Amino acid sequence: GYKAWAWSAVFISYVLQSANTDFPGEISHYKYMRRVINEPGKGWKAFSLTKDSGAKISVGDVLINPRTKSTPSEEEYYYSHGDVVYKIEGGYAYLCGGNLSRTAKTAAKIKLDSNNIGTKFYIYEGKEYMVILKKVS
Repeated sequence: GYKAWAWSAVFISYVLQSANTDFPGEISHYKYMRRVINEPGKGWKAFSLTKDSGAKISVGDVLINPRTKSTPSEEEYYYSHGDVVYKIEGGYAYLCGGNLSRTAKTAAKIKLDSNNIGTKFYIYEGKEYMVILKKVS
């Protein structure tokens, strides 16, 4: 699988670990997502935004999108990007991420309905969020 590190993944890991969330920090978004999926009961759970419609968005959630459309046999399959929800205000969820134009900044603003469920899951450059990682008790 994909072995290179991404400072954007390190940024997400640092932010969530600094908040004492027991987030399984990793050097790539794919790796921390796989740890959440493969290590149930560790305090985090993954939900597919394409299959589990109605995922309520909360502060601290991590939304992940693929960078390419490829298959597991291609290295590009493991390229992904994650952003963390840092604020919900005025009917929107605000997400920040690292390595966005070589800085950390607001990555997306997602319109929510009255139940804090996203109406569209898009990131910059029109790429769709596919997975949401949530802290569970």
